[in-house]
Amino acid sequence: MKSKIILKILIIFSFTGCYNREQNSLLNEAEALLQNKPDSALSILQQFTPGSQQAEQAKYALLYSAALDQNHIKITSDSLIRKAWNYYKHHPKDLRNQCTTLYYWGRIKLRANDKAGALRLFLEIEKKLKDTNEPYYKGLLYSQIVIPSALAEIILASLPSMGTLNFSAKISTYLLKLVNRIYSSKSSRLRFV
Repeated sequence: MKSKIILKILIIFSFTGCYNREQNSLLNEAEALLQNKPDSALSILQQFTPGSQQAEQAKYALLYSAALDQNHIKITSDSLIRKAWNYYKHHPKDLRNQCTTLYYWGRIKLRANDKAGALRLFLEIEKKLKDTNEPYYKGLLYSQIVIPSALAEIILASLPSMGTLNFSAKISTYLLKLVNRIYSSKSSRLRFV
């Protein structure tokens, strides 16, 4: 009798293990396709049903959000990417997924016209990447904030150097207002990528 129970438990565990490996394999395949064939990655993810493990749900949420962005599908709700962040924020050693999650969350905020919220997320990524050698992720990040940075350099270069903290705060406020005006203008060709 005991041997039958043990055998049944072993069979259940072996099927569960196979299922998890298959699920992880599909997520890994979608992740590999994301950069060059985002439509194929999205197709895989649309057929995927995440299991009950938090890590799997977080990876799915991140990859699905990224696939939507890569396929230029406009979403303005951040509920899915927040699921990924709620997992990855507790895993500081997984810097890559933390930064990728914040990046796509920032992209969603841009599409929802929350430029200040997006900039906060991009600056959080910059802080996390400060002491790392991650040129790809730094490139992604700076592609989102390159225009405000370029505007800041142009304006600061054209102003006389005053060197006071108060002046710096006023300039920062002015630049944020200017950047907001530029991005809010419908006739402007400058916009976030």
